[in-house]
Amino acid sequence: MKGSLSFVFLGVVLLSGCCLFAKTDAHAPVIEGNALPATVEPSSTVRLSDISIIQKGNLLIFEGTLHPRSFVQKETGEVEIRIVNSKDQLLQELKIAPDTPVFRAKGQPLPHFSISTNLTPQKGTRVHIYARE
Repeated sequence: MKGSLSFVFLGVVLLSGCCLFAKTDAHAPVIEGNALPATVEPSSTVRLSDISIIQKGNLLIFEGTLHPRSFVQKETGEVEIRIVNSKDQLLQELKIAPDTPVFRAKGQPLPHFSISTNLTPQKGTRVHIYARE
């Protein structure tokens, strides 16, 4: 009886731990200074982080950092930003090459992207950000 209670207790602890880890994504992008609602779609080889969308007057600024998903990934690709209105109609599409076309050795700065556009978003405007190979 004592052994089976230990087994049940161990099972509950393991299952609750798995549930806790399953609900959190350590690599989920954090969008700072969110001037617009945004969704971020990373690729299978590149992850985006430190994303900020800032509105300064009629200038909309997008910035962020790219991370390789594995140590074999060398090319950064590009970042594509689609700005859509409340009816999902494309208002503007931007493509950005990061400041560095390849990921450098460990310990070196990660590639960064930054772009701005003249746009004063209306109510319901949203942003979709994609990492492209």
